[in-house]
Amino acid sequence: MYLATRFVKPIFLRLEQASTDGSAVYDYPTISVEHVCPRTLPDNSQWADWFSDPEEHSSWLHTLGNLVLLNFRKKSAARNFEFDVKNNQYFAPGDSSAFTLTNEVRSYSTWTPSDIEERREVLLRRLAKDWRLADVFENWWASE
Repeated sequence: MYLATRFVKPIFLRLEQASTDGSAVYDYPTISVEHVCPRTLPDNSQWADWFSDPEEHSSWLHTLGNLVLLNFRKKSAARNFEFDVKNNQYFAPGDSSAFTLTNEVRSYSTWTPSDIEERREVLLRRLAKDWRLADVFENWWASE
C-alpha cells in the first residue's frame, strides 16, 4: 500500500472521511503517511522481538494496517521509538492527532503482526462499506 505513493495518501484521506462525519477539512500539503512499526527495527527493541522474522516484518510493513496519517510536525517526533513511546509522541497530552484513524491506534497496547492484521481487516471493511462493496469484500475475504 505505502509503495503506491500516488494513491496511498488519497486512499487514507478517503478512509479518514469514511471514519468520521466527513465535515473535517485538512491542509493536504502538511499531511504525511507514517509507519507505526518502523521500517528499521532497532536492535534489542520490542519491535525486534515482535518482528523477529525479517520476512514477516517486510510483509506487514507497508500494509494498510500499519499506516497512519500524521501532520509533518508529529511525524518528526515519532521516529523509531518503542510502540508505547511512539504512541505517546503521536498523542501527547493536550496535542492529540486530528485524524480519527491515527487516534484509533491509541487503543492498542501492542503492535504485533496480529494487531496489524486485525486493524487491516477493520479498515478494509470500512472502505468496502463506504464504497458500497461490502458483499464483494465478504466474498473476497472469505476466499483469502
